[in-house]
Amino acid sequence: MARILVVALGAWLGALALTPLVRRWAVHHNYVCHPRADRWSTRPVALLGGVGIVAAFLVGALPALPELSSRELALIGLSLVMFVVGVIDDRLHLKPHTKLLAQLIAAVGLVESGFRFGLPDSWYLADKALSLLWVVGISNALNLLDNMDGLCAGIAAIAAGFLVLLEYQTHYSAALLAAAVAGACLGYLRYNQHPASIFMGDGGSLFLGFFLGGAVLLGPGPGTGRSLLSVLALPALLLLAPLLDTMLVTIARKWARRPISQGGRDHTSHRLVAIGLSEPQAVRLLYVLGTAGGLSALAVSWLDWYVSTLLLPLLLFGVGLLGCYLGRVRVYDDGASLSDLLDSTPLPLIAQHRYRRRLVEVLIDTAAIVAAFYIANALRYEDSLALLPHWTAFLTALPVVIVAHLVAYFVVGVYRGMWRYTSVSDLPRFACAVALGLLLTIAWLALTGRLELLGEGVLGINAMAQLGFLASTRVSVKLLRDHILAARPGGDAQRVLLVGIGEEAEIGLRCLRRDRALYLLGAVCEDTAAIGLRLLDTPVLGTSADVDDLLRSLGVQQVVLLDTNYPADGWRQIQEACAVHSVQTRVVKVQIEPAVAN
Repeated sequence: MARILVVALGAWLGALALTPLVRRWAVHHNYVCHPRADRWSTRPVALLGGVGIVAAFLVGALPALPELSSRELALIGLSLVMFVVGVIDDRLHLKPHTKLLAQLIAAVGLVESGFRFGLPDSWYLADKALSLLWVVGISNALNLLDNMDGLCAGIAAIAAGFLVLLEYQTHYSAALLAAAVAGACLGYLRYNQHPASIFMGDGGSLFLGFFLGGAVLLGPGPGTGRSLLSVLALPALLLLAPLLDTMLVTIARKWARRPISQGGRDHTSHRLVAIGLSEPQAVRLLYVLGTAGGLSALAVSWLDWYVSTLLLPLLLFGVGLLGCYLGRVRVYDDGASLSDLLDSTPLPLIAQHRYRRRLVEVLIDTAAIVAAFYIANALRYEDSLALLPHWTAFLTALPVVIVAHLVAYFVVGVYRGMWRYTSVSDLPRFACAVALGLLLTIAWLALTGRLELLGEGVLGINAMAQLGFLASTRVSVKLLRDHILAARPGGDAQRVLLVGIGEEAEIGLRCLRRDRALYLLGAVCEDTAAIGLRLLDTPVLGTSADVDDLLRSLGVQQVVLLDTNYPADGWRQIQEACAVHSVQTRVVKVQIEPAVAN
């Protein structure tokens, strides 16, 4: 591991030293990315950052050259070919089919050098075809992901870092190369983080995409007898963020009848910014997604198969819900949104928004029911679930479990609620729905004589898992709306101090959190025990006695009373302090008034 760290450090220092030189040369020779309607950047920025990344990678990988195999040398050589193609494209703007042809030729060379997923020998041709599509797809996925400051290099560094952990015990030279990539990307990030002073261009993104696409196939090699889950899941999990972005962009552009190769502000990062996150926050959220994929890859590789497969449904649900939420964001000013297109379809159940939303909910619940029942069986039988009797029992009972729970959800009224307004008051209804689903499942299996197929405790564990999935899918949307995707204040937002944390204050605070013109500093109340606690992620800073100091130290511009039941003496003291500091005071009132006819 010490040598791996030395390689990574060498690449990191190389990128730190070389990137400014490349930036200066690019500006002098007009290798500059100029603002365009389909680009995110609004100012000229130097290109050719990929030159610094590749040069730093070669510097870091130099100590490992004597022990590299012909396969590893082929990976480096063909990745450099893709780097050259990308640099030429940055300057001459090659046709999309020309770049694709170059990628296919390089990918064929890589696959013929032995880079394959490692499917069974009977699937030899399918293995080669799938590996070819994978390398080309990931090359383009990283190219598409290079759409915001620090995003592509950061995701590549995360994927390479996890690849080091996966390979250093079984394929040491592969770990050395991955460490060089991670170090080069981290050094380059010093100049590419927001606001970036240099972009990697297609040269850098195609190099990273081609290298990582091949590197995840480098260690095991074909025919090693790995499980099918490990063969297919490991590469996809390591590169989860670019895969999600590519799928979202491809589907959105197909729906909008736009060429997939056409640039645009419709990527995952752009959608996150459109719903309120800042550029660095959007990039960090995608870093979290990449890290979650890497940790899941470690679980698949290091843990028993039945343990790792318990984690995958949770990750897939989170990614799926995020993708569905972002897919609804309007990103095309000159065309219809996905909802508009679905509204005009001739299919009745899809054309009406109400039924379409319920259909999506049913599909999500169906997937959740399957995942929960599988988790229950995996927890109950562990490694023996793969034995034929247990697996047959699982497949036999699965349709019954799905239908019984969907019927129960409908009867109890789960589908009469709105996900974004889910609250604690909905939990009893969820519990009743799961209990009814359990009873219907038992009755159905008992009447058909199949109840004895399931081991003792499976249905009980399943009920707990079903309740967890049912509640978490609904709460996740509320979490996205109320916390992760809450409106962020703009640059000229008013600095606001809130007063009151009672029941009435919660309603007013929810309204204020949606206003980008306000920056909520915190709240004050008369309960000293509440100091240090948080109301809807807003900290309680002190009492009315502390307001004078808070106004002075925090630069407060407005004080807003949220709770009209706030003690009169405390509010009077706060108003007096505001008058001394010339701070405006306002009151949020939630009340019913008679309607006045026009």
